[in-house]
Amino acid sequence: MARSKFEFRPDRSGSSFFSRLLPTKKQRQKLLKWSLYSLLLLVLSLLQDVLMSRVSILGATTDLVPCCIMLVCLLEGAQKSSIFCVLAALFFVASGSAPGYYVLPVITVMAMVITMFRQGYLARSMGTIFVCLAVAVIGYEMTVFAIEYLTGNTLLGRINAFWLKALLSLAAAPLIYPFAAAIEKIGGETWKE
Repeated sequence: MARSKFEFRPDRSGSSFFSRLLPTKKQRQKLLKWSLYSLLLLVLSLLQDVLMSRVSILGATTDLVPCCIMLVCLLEGAQKSSIFCVLAALFFVASGSAPGYYVLPVITVMAMVITMFRQGYLARSMGTIFVCLAVAVIGYEMTVFAIEYLTGNTLLGRINAFWLKALLSLAAAPLIYPFAAAIEKIGGETWKE
């Protein structure tokens, strides 16, 4: 008996090999989000090395890359941003902009600790993000100063330059925040508290 054109035919039970390789919409959005964060980090690294390194106020310049890494960690949460934090700190060290290899664990630990503290004890708002960012950036700069001083690479009298460097980086943070916050919205809600 011949089948008619309108007769019901069930769908094939399996999918082809190539259709399983294509990323889903959510996976594409996550890839776009982390690619844009990486692009933001690259732009800030270029801006820091090319432009901001020539601008010196009382012997201090901004430190945009660690500020951006910590801001992304605070926006995304500790679980989602931990791998990004390690890779971004590795990029910062490999780019030659970092003061030394010790910056890799310093940035990673500082960003993860302050992010877990904020997630655990503070409500998610722009104010708490900036307060935690200020604590993290000042802590990072003072840790870098302590390591540089203990290894003999800087003098005790340069502590004011490190404080000023932290303050200049924090002054630039509100300019970075809108870009990072817009990227964070890609793909929907990141995490709920």
